[in-house]
Amino acid sequence: MPVAFVDPVTLAEARSLTFAHRRKVFLVSTPTIRGLSRIEREYEASDQRRFFVPCPHCGHAQWLKFDRLRWQKGRPETAEYHCEGCETPIAEHHKTAMLEGGEWRATATAADPTTVGYHLSALYSPIGWLSWERIVRAWDAAQGSDEAIKAFRNTILGETWVETGEAPDWQRLYDRRERWTSGTVPAGGLFLTAGADVQKDRIEDAYGSTHLGAGRRKRVGLGTPGLHLGKRMRRRRNGRFLRRGSVTPRSCISASGPSRGRSGHKSALLLLTLVVDKNSQVC
Repeated sequence: MPVAFVDPVTLAEARSLTFAHRRKVFLVSTPTIRGLSRIEREYEASDQRRFFVPCPHCGHAQWLKFDRLRWQKGRPETAEYHCEGCETPIAEHHKTAMLEGGEWRATATAADPTTVGYHLSALYSPIGWLSWERIVRAWDAAQGSDEAIKAFRNTILGETWVETGEAPDWQRLYDRRERWTSGTVPAGGLFLTAGADVQKDRIEDAYGSTHLGAGRRKRVGLGTPGLHLGKRMRRRRNGRFLRRGSVTPRSCISASGPSRGRSGHKSALLLLTLVVDKNSQVC
């Protein structure tokens, strides 16, 4: 018998309900990948507190950011923090006084007013711990390796890593777009392609010509998936019966004109349209 997965955080919180009037739940972790990190989601739902420290030169309060840490190329020992208020370089020996004069400030409104969140990077490490020079050396050493940069952002800066793909620049593709009539295959098109994405409560399909990606239409059909082409099914959903599997051909005209195969018959490009229920059609 399969064992149902229970989220460990949800389970731990449930076991503290007995002490709901005086319980405190702490979630402490290093963030991982943007959109997948549990601690990131929890922090974004909080009031997102940052530790603001005063500039020793102008007094401007700010939370420390890595892009304000600057150094001479190839010389990590020259690392200094540049104040976002007066742009004056701040040597690391000022850090002790800055930390003593710092305070936590909320930077967002929490979804739950009883929830607070705190973020602190290694830039705040006290003198004698991880220095700005060592942080710069770690950053320089990570260059050229996505895995090393990911580890640096996760563990040193306490930030999530944003996964990137190999998709081409969208603007270049957008600028090459062409107008064409819906239902017509562009000149040079060889055949139509179609795909369907089966979700829990719907089927989404898209189709288009293989000619330079020309033409793409998307359609959504609601209902319980489980369609079978060429076969009718009746399934009860929300108190009613749905008819499944009806197939309707849709003709598409080629911009190059009709062609004839060896049999002498005009060739037709068809797309099967699934009828989701008695009264609606996936179009």
